Amino acid sequence: MINKDIKSLDIKFQKKVALFLQEAKNQGLNIMIFEGLRSIERQKALYAIGRTTEPNRKPVTWTLKSNHLTGKAVDIVFNVNWQPSWNWDYNKLIIIAKRFWIENLKPKETCHFEDNWIY
Repeated sequence: MINKDIKSLDIKFQKKVALFLQEAKNQGLNIMIFEGLRSIERQKALYAIGRTTEPNRKPVTWTLKSNHLTGKAVDIVFNVNWQPSWNWDYNKLIIIAKRFWIENLKPKETCHFEDNWIY
């Protein structure tokens, strides 16, 4: 199950994400959380994609030890008619995130934003 609830994130990261999302929206970016806190079962299932399941797809995650497991990462997508879209230029969003001490994993996982541990 995909968890999109900002309230399930680590409390310190949750505050950073809320400020980040608000600033992005203030700058006209129509974005949403696609996934936040993740169970180990879901992480294992995602890790299997492109490896042991769905061999014709490229892997969607690169680790079994994701910061999603502790609520310190979110996947952000653009909202196009209430549907998630990854086909946007993330550069402006990445610049905004850095102001709130949130890191991006571009080019590996451009939609992935995580806590950089500075408070």
